[in-house]
Amino acid sequence: MNFIRIFQNKVFRKTVNFFSLSLLILLIQSLFQLYLAKILLQNDFGVFKIFILYSSYSGILSLGFREAKYIHQCNKSNELEENVFNKDFTFFSNPLNC
Repeated sequence: MNFIRIFQNKVFRKTVNFFSLSLLILLIQSLFQLYLAKILLQNDFGVFKIFILYSSYSGILSLGFREAKYIHQCNKSNELEENVFNKDFTFFSNPLNC
């Protein structure tokens, strides 16, 4: 009886759903990587893997930038200027700005 009650719990169902979808994504990505390794040349596949590695670190790139900008701007004046921050943060909002 308690076993049926566990499966009716919403938290348990959401947890099982989350983990099953994560396993499905892992399986799809693994098959995709094996397929790419088969069709790409060795150098091209290496470049692709380096691109994937570097793009995984792009989320960490902006950590601390906003806080440093606030500290730098507050040392210059007592009032914050919005246009200064908007100009600098467009780099992180549009990754194709080279």
